[in-house]
Amino acid sequence: MNTNDTDISEDQSPELSQVDIPADINIDDTQQETVAKQKSSRMTQLMIFVNGIILTITAYATLSVFINEMTRDHYTRISENILTETKQYLSTVEKDFSIANMLWANRQQSTLVELLPELSQAKSETSYFSQLVSYEYDSANNAWSLVPILGQPGSSGLSENDRSHLKTLLPLINTDTGETIMRISPSNTLDTKTSSSNDFLEETQNIIQLARPEMNNGRLESIFIGYVAMQPEYFLSDTALRNKIASMTIKDSRNDLSVYKLKAPERITLSPDTSIREPQNDLNFYDVIPFANTELKVSLSVQEDLQLMFLTKVPYLLILFGFTMTLIGTLYVRNNYLQSQKLNKMNKALGEQNEALEKQIKESDRLFNALERSEHEYRAVIDSVADIIFEINSDGDILFLNKSWKSLTDLDLKKSLGKNIFDYLAPAERDEAHRYLTAVLKGEDKITSLTTKIVIADTFIRNVILKFSMIRNDANHEKRIVGTFTDIEDQIKAEHALSEAEKKYQTIVENAAGGIYQITKNGKIISANPSLANILGYRTPEELIASTTNIGQDFYIDYKDRQNYERQLQDKGFIRAHEARMRKKDGSIIWVNENARCVRDESTDDILYYEGSIEDITKRKNAENGLREAKIQSDLASRAKSEFLANISHELRTPLNAIIGFSEIIKNQALGSIENNAYAEYAGDIYNSGTKLLAIINEILDISKIDAGERQLNESVVDIKAITQSVTSLYAAKSEIAGITIENQIDSIAPKLVGEELAIKQMITNLISNAIKFTPSGGKVTLSYSMDSRNGDFFMSVTDTGIGIDEKDITKALSPFGQLNNDLDRKVAGTGLGLTLVNSLIKLHHGKLHLESQLGVGTTATLVFPAGRVSHDGRKADDTSSNNVTFLKPRS
Repeated sequence: MNTNDTDISEDQSPELSQVDIPADINIDDTQQETVAKQKSSRMTQLMIFVNGIILTITAYATLSVFINEMTRDHYTRISENILTETKQYLSTVEKDFSIANMLWANRQQSTLVELLPELSQAKSETSYFSQLVSYEYDSANNAWSLVPILGQPGSSGLSENDRSHLKTLLPLINTDTGETIMRISPSNTLDTKTSSSNDFLEETQNIIQLARPEMNNGRLESIFIGYVAMQPEYFLSDTALRNKIASMTIKDSRNDLSVYKLKAPERITLSPDTSIREPQNDLNFYDVIPFANTELKVSLSVQEDLQLMFLTKVPYLLILFGFTMTLIGTLYVRNNYLQSQKLNKMNKALGEQNEALEKQIKESDRLFNALERSEHEYRAVIDSVADIIFEINSDGDILFLNKSWKSLTDLDLKKSLGKNIFDYLAPAERDEAHRYLTAVLKGEDKITSLTTKIVIADTFIRNVILKFSMIRNDANHEKRIVGTFTDIEDQIKAEHALSEAEKKYQTIVENAAGGIYQITKNGKIISANPSLANILGYRTPEELIASTTNIGQDFYIDYKDRQNYERQLQDKGFIRAHEARMRKKDGSIIWVNENARCVRDESTDDILYYEGSIEDITKRKNAENGLREAKIQSDLASRAKSEFLANISHELRTPLNAIIGFSEIIKNQALGSIENNAYAEYAGDIYNSGTKLLAIINEILDISKIDAGERQLNESVVDIKAITQSVTSLYAAKSEIAGITIENQIDSIAPKLVGEELAIKQMITNLISNAIKFTPSGGKVTLSYSMDSRNGDFFMSVTDTGIGIDEKDITKALSPFGQLNNDLDRKVAGTGLGLTLVNSLIKLHHGKLHLESQLGVGTTATLVFPAGRVSHDGRKADDTSSNNVTFLKPRS
């Protein structure tokens, strides 16, 4: 029971004091408790007092800083306004002095009377000028005169004061810059008798004198002077702002002379002061104002505001209030403690009498809470089990279910209570479940569990294990059976999936065309499929495993290669497409292609075993070897053919040269005339036929040398334009006879090539000859060129409008001795070696021949020279002509 009874009123104390104190109370313990409470109360009072003092001082310091900042901001704002007004006034004075000077300087030939309206206007705008005068210099008489402008009527002669003033002023004038200067003058420097503000000047004493010289061709002609009095009403038009000034001093920074001095509002003191002191407190301010090519020092002191003075006293009131509240709080706590002591004494008796009852109540509460907590923990444990835990009576009616029932069957727990547990089982298995329950009730241990199915409305079927685990008697001595349903649906599905996967894997492995294996690091075969046994010549995998001790030593021909293979496998973790030779069971040697990888322990990263596959590639290797041998034989045959052609051509040329030579002698009748002209004609025919035969033999010889690799290029820088012009000139007569036009579009801009001039000329000659040969009368042959902007290749094309070639016959046309069967082809002679020789020569230049043709349209033969063959003699490849090769396309 709580003994904090401070709400009991004092009129109850007489009754409570009459309560008898039990005799078993320990007086020493009570006294010790009282002393402890007294110490605690004193400590509490001290803490309240100390905290109150600390809070009061903190609040005082915070408020003082805030008020000081606010006061400083107020006085700073006033001083800034006064200084701003003063700066604006001085700036206006200087500007208007310049305006008045400009008006006077631009008077030209006007008389003084004519200038009076303008100067009067200036006077109205610059009423703060007490006088405006001009000292004029007469160069003819070498004398100065005074011209009064404003504020000094009368004679324009110079008085003694004027001469003295001019004598003092002239050394200060800077004739180089002609700037306005300022100096401080006492009021007696002016002729007060002629001044309209004589009384004001006597009161001012010191005034500002502004002077600006006027130059003509570097010579001083006049000095324009204005006198300004610093009156507060001029530069402080706001009377309220002016009344806030306590003191104000304006001094010339050059000689420290006072321009203006005020000690109290509207009380002016102009006695000279030789120094301006820096501000000594928060009410003093200091500034420097640029004026008339010098600086004026301003010292300002602001009067204190009565409201702010009162506000600065508020922190003292706060600290007084804080100390008072702290004292009252401390006394209040002390009084409460004394009252509490009295009430504790009166309540002590009731507390002791109720102590025994409280102990009993607390013990009952503790036991109840422990029971309730135990029940909650038990329920939480039961509900956290994944299995369904239930309790039934001997008839199978459900008395208890845990939450797993809801999560598994999606049935409400409360609605399921009272239902029969066997109604949720598959009908075919209910009898077996009844027999199981009966055996448990009888104490028989033959059946420990039952695998069955939970069926809900014939739509939800779940495989479970039913188990009755405990029997107890309730308060009415009726039997209660506790059991569980263990969900094994996922387990059955996983086992089924695993079984299917194993069967599928086993089927794949057993029916794989390649051999699949697992071996240890020592070479012992762990597992193998039938294909591996078949590859190595064994009937079954079991026979292979039983007869193998080390696969590397037992089967591999090159054991060192096998060891290197295993080292790479350990380093890389896998190897792909490794070819090796292996020995079968019968001793025959085969080629295999292997793929393998290391299987490592996940925790230690140690190699457990190797697994991989082997493919028999013996047939492929034999085929590759056969192709290699066939190619070697083909190359040898081709070389032998080329050598034969070269030799036979050489042998034919020797007698042929004699035939051509003697026929030419007979044809030309070099040894004498022949009476029978027919003989001379026969000799000409022999000469022409021999020449053609020699050309054919030369072509065969060139092709043979190229095929045999004996033809070498004699390279130089070749001028394409010159070569094409030479060839076209050579065929000009022949083309004219045939009625064919030859157009050469290769100009001087075309780049030069690096190659053999004779070979390039021969290629162009053969292409033009073919074009003329297969172009009917009225046709055209065109030579053109272009550059590939992407890679810099050079294209040179020969295009004709001849009979053309079918696309399927282009390969035949490029083959040696290849001739097409067409009418025009049969009318002209040829061996079919022209394009073959061109193709061989362009390949020697690392280029290629590109042939495009269309029947009845024409043919374009293009020589493609690589970029490396283009000569860059100060000209880039992409700077060449924009002529483009036009390849003929089939008609749509």
